Amino acid sequence: MEIYNYVLVLLWGAIVPFIIGCLWTRKNDLYEDSFAMAIIMGFVTMLAVFQLLAVPMIVFKMSFHLLAGAWIAVIVVMIVVSFIINIRRFIRIMQVAWKRVFVQNMFTRLLILAGIILVLFQMWVLAGHMHVDTDDSRYMAESMEAYELDTMIQYHPITGEHIDVPSGEMIKDIVAPFSFYITLLAKLLLLHPLVVAHIVIPLLLIPYAYFIYYLIARRFLGDNMQDVAIFMFFINLLICFAYGSLYSLSFYFLFRIWQGKAMFISVMLPAILLGSFNIVQEKGRGKQYRILFCVMLASSIGSGMASILPPLIVGATVLMAAIKEKKIRPLIYGGICIIPNMVFAVVYILINRGYLM
Repeated sequence: MEIYNYVLVLLWGAIVPFIIGCLWTRKNDLYEDSFAMAIIMGFVTMLAVFQLLAVPMIVFKMSFHLLAGAWIAVIVVMIVVSFIINIRRFIRIMQVAWKRVFVQNMFTRLLILAGIILVLFQMWVLAGHMHVDTDDSRYMAESMEAYELDTMIQYHPITGEHIDVPSGEMIKDIVAPFSFYITLLAKLLLLHPLVVAHIVIPLLLIPYAYFIYYLIARRFLGDNMQDVAIFMFFINLLICFAYGSLYSLSFYFLFRIWQGKAMFISVMLPAILLGSFNIVQEKGRGKQYRILFCVMLASSIGSGMASILPPLIVGATVLMAAIKEKKIRPLIYGGICIIPNMVFAVVYILINRGYLM
């Protein structure tokens, strides 16, 4: 990777998500000045837009460059709108983030420093020492199809033969097209998809995951940064040393986070839990439901599990909120939030049964 590649990673991995995320935090009582929430919601919005565009384009066998162009057009519009209405907020948000991290007592700063070192170590382990997984034979082959041939799910990822109707695992990749998001990033960053998957994705998703854990800690521990720092430090240790099996969070987080299902487990599920906590604790404010809807839409890009697990989490959450508030409104809003996941589940069934494609 050259210097300009790192500049592009900073642009598309931090600056653009921050600018877009400020659209969500504007006039939001919980996250008005939250740098972490702006970054996370910007990333989630980028995924959600891609998911919304990619699935129908794959079904109707459109070209990848058309998908990339449509996605870029929507993102550029969001950037322009955010600049117009949020430009005065950008500096204030950065100032608040600086104070929360550095204007603390010595013990808290040491804890924060230790946590940052652990996060950087995890990024270095995965980005600097590539773990090769056999699932790459499908995921990376699909990314390369879009990169080299400008098509999506039209060639078998194992044999390379042209196919008219996808089958088996490929059907899941139609409704969970994270492999093609990697191709999009490769085009934007001027890198090969394999480099993006094994180096850039860990450099982005690991900090994103810890931003979400930080936001969860703030919801439960408030503004006490010492307690938040202790929580974050032990979360770091837990992830580093909780490798118990091939199906543990640590394995997905630290070995294969570039894969859609690992991204779903490591980043999207904690984000869904955060959105659920906000609904219960904030008595179902409308903005929190809109945020949760966007997260639910974005979660579908990673795995077919998004059609089952997130709706169960949100369903249990809104049921608790309805009982707590003694109103039916949480059930209605919660039902709206799970619509994207249910729609993609129906699309999967229709393709599997031969009614689509």
